[in-house]
Amino acid sequence: MTMRLLAWKLDGCLRVAAAFTAFAVGSSAQAIAAEPIGWRADCRLGEQSFQVDFASASGDPESDDMRVSLMLPQRSALPLPLPLTPGVFRPRSVVSNQASACTQLGAYLIRDQIHLAVPPRLLLWLSVADPPGWDQLSLVLIDLGAGKVLHHIERVAPIKDPDGRQGLTLQVQPEHVMARLQRQWLNNTGTDGPENSIEDWYRVEVRAARIRGSWAR
Repeated sequence: MTMRLLAWKLDGCLRVAAAFTAFAVGSSAQAIAAEPIGWRADCRLGEQSFQVDFASASGDPESDDMRVSLMLPQRSALPLPLPLTPGVFRPRSVVSNQASACTQLGAYLIRDQIHLAVPPRLLLWLSVADPPGWDQLSLVLIDLGAGKVLHHIERVAPIKDPDGRQGLTLQVQPEHVMARLQRQWLNNTGTDGPENSIEDWYRVEVRAARIRGSWAR
């Protein structure tokens, strides 16, 4: 009776182990299959809908070769490529006093401080990987009506993100936007923790169709 009971228990354990292994392998396979090689942000400004598309040129999730395009209704057959260095662009929500025009990234209308009669232009706030550090902020200024890129600035400053889930903090005004970014990294502190990252407000405005930025003080 004892041997039969032991055999029954062993068989049960083996079945549980086999089921767990199959679940783990299946989950790993799903995780690998789900590795992003591209994504798309849906956007809306008033009655106009458009999308920002991020796609790997090679289809390899290990390659830093994502390219960014704007999908506009008036250019449905020909996406507008953004002149950014290929890299890994990551979705990043914004924490702001105004809602973003796009999901998973910052997108706001901003007035030109020189050409005051010109309608506000669209400014995109993109998060691009910069290992081994935190993601860097890149900015793109777009004239939606004309369907063209006016200006762009890449890798403005790091976005402090200790746990990989932080949003980009913005204070949005019609004339400018304030972004919370890393201004300084403390060295020789005996630690490489996130407390070495010193943040400050970075002011962004548009002057004569060009993006201009400066630290608040």
